Amino acid sequence: MKKRALLSLGMAWCLAGLITGSGLCQEAAKGTISGAIKDRDVGTPMKGMITFPGKDVPGVVSDSAGRYQVELEPGDYKIHIYANGYRWIERKITVTAGQAEKWDLTLKRRVVEVSGIVSDSASGRPLKALISITGSQSLQTESQTGDGGYRAEVKPGNYQILFAAPGYPPASRSLRLKDRLPQKLDVKLSGQSASVSGKWQIFAGGGVIKTLGGILSESNYGYMVRIGGGMNIGRSIVAGLSLGFGGNKLRESVWEANYQLYSNSYIDVEAEGRYKFSFWEKVTPYILVSAGVLSWQNTYDGAVYVDPVTGEEQKGASPIFRGGAGLEYSIAPKIFLWGRGSGGIFMSGDKITTGSGIKDSQIAEGSLGVGYRF
Repeated sequence: MKKRALLSLGMAWCLAGLITGSGLCQEAAKGTISGAIKDRDVGTPMKGMITFPGKDVPGVVSDSAGRYQVELEPGDYKIHIYANGYRWIERKITVTAGQAEKWDLTLKRRVVEVSGIVSDSASGRPLKALISITGSQSLQTESQTGDGGYRAEVKPGNYQILFAAPGYPPASRSLRLKDRLPQKLDVKLSGQSASVSGKWQIFAGGGVIKTLGGILSESNYGYMVRIGGGMNIGRSIVAGLSLGFGGNKLRESVWEANYQLYSNSYIDVEAEGRYKFSFWEKVTPYILVSAGVLSWQNTYDGAVYVDPVTGEEQKGASPIFRGGAGLEYSIAPKIFLWGRGSGGIFMSGDKITTGSGIKDSQIAEGSLGVGYRF
């Protein structure tokens, strides 16, 4: 009843306006809202989009100075404000006919906090480290000397974070950062400490070896003992020298029934180069190449074997070339475990065995051991 009364009153008002010519039923005047869109933290203006959800009203884009202005029919509105790289907001406003209102709007940048502590893996001592962050945004920061803590704010995205402290191999981490989800990342650096330069290292170990083709075409697996040392050249390259000695026996399928009396022994000296990769805290994988001289001899019943055709002793010194891969695992700043596998060839010369030519031989080795840095 009340609505009908109001409707009747409105119609009567319009009819009176038509009769008198006063324009009482003309379209109601619009209202105006204007202002600027700014960064909430630093106050700089920005271009942003303003839309009116639930209303058939075109969106408005602020200019380069952040300014906007729009005329609206009187009424209640919900406005949605968005800018690239910022968190959107929504507000409710009431537009009054014939009135202009000023609405300055502020947006907060979309950022993620990543923080943590950098320390020595063996002692737990806090470390001052340079932290390089690359990805959707790039920046550098440092951990604090006193507690090793660091903190940085970046926009959401995928990142690679590199931690580097004097006297330590750098460590790298990958992170996917999402808005409003802070990340805690503690990093322990290992391999060297402030009192250990790590420039020099020595190592010793042993393993298994097998030769293929040439001298021992059907050899059993044998033993190998290896010792050596090296020097770090920069962060990734190690130049070194190693000495190996070992031996194995021939299979029955090649020689007569008393083949157990036949064996091969050798000593090799090789210069080697290693390229290290820094992927993890304590584990350092590497690839290696080496070249040197292998001194070998075939023995039968404890004596150097004499070839029945030529009458010559089967022994010689041959160049050897190898390649392989390995890794080091740090159990303390100075001590590490190592393991590696390698393969290559050595030139066995033109000697003959039972009428068959001795060709260049392949050699494969797998070994484990321990090392010491100083």
